[in-house]
Amino acid sequence: MLTVLQPHLVWQFSKRDLLARYQGSMLGLTWLLITPLLMLTLFTLVFHGIFGMKWPQAQSQSPIEFALFLFAGLSLFQFFSDVINRAAGLIVSQPNLVTKVVFPLWILPLAVTLASAVPWIISMLLLLFTVGFMQGLVWTWLWLPLLILPVLLSVLGAAWLIAALGVYLRDLSQLLAMLTTALMFLSPIFYPLSAVPQAWQSWFSLNPLALIIEVFRDLLVLQQAPSWQSLGLIYLLAAISMTLGWLSFRKLQRGFADVL
Repeated sequence: MLTVLQPHLVWQFSKRDLLARYQGSMLGLTWLLITPLLMLTLFTLVFHGIFGMKWPQAQSQSPIEFALFLFAGLSLFQFFSDVINRAAGLIVSQPNLVTKVVFPLWILPLAVTLASAVPWIISMLLLLFTVGFMQGLVWTWLWLPLLILPVLLSVLGAAWLIAALGVYLRDLSQLLAMLTTALMFLSPIFYPLSAVPQAWQSWFSLNPLALIIEVFRDLLVLQQAPSWQSLGLIYLLAAISMTLGWLSFRKLQRGFADVL
């Protein structure tokens, strides 16, 4: 795949996908900042202000500190959810590229992944700025690029798989919308994994997002470097996702034209 990678084509499709989301809106790309801040304010108000939830690892238990812990997991999940939900109808929505044009279809999931990663990266930079202002800068943040890479690869692998399956399973979009909603509450976004009852923790740990969210939160908010074991598991997950997604896409692609 790398030998036929076309950076210019990937860049053009990624840019087009990102700009198309805000085309015609008055605020344009400013929504990249407004949307996560509005979501963060809403969830903080509901879970901290109304339900009175506390974060065990927080020191002051203030709404701002609760929001930081919440934001670290929520922004990552929104990136995952956005790519997954859009991938299911990605190939189906571009029939001309399948039936009439010789086009490297694998670029479409890649472009969506890169475009969706932009709001996530902006959210993390906003989080780092806030934490740095409150607590100061630390060297452990240098680990961040080593964590972003496997997450991008894992999501890309899932996007390839789902984009290919979506051609054959037209109900996949509706199913994924329900599953991602359930997964949001089954992932340690609004609570740490340690808050889950001991009898259920092993089941919650089977969720690949659980480890990734916990590691990102520890790094961004608690300023703790990831362990080599956690880093190795995250890279192993990325390798499995990429391999499974790429092989599945290549195999299922042979029948796209017949189905569409």
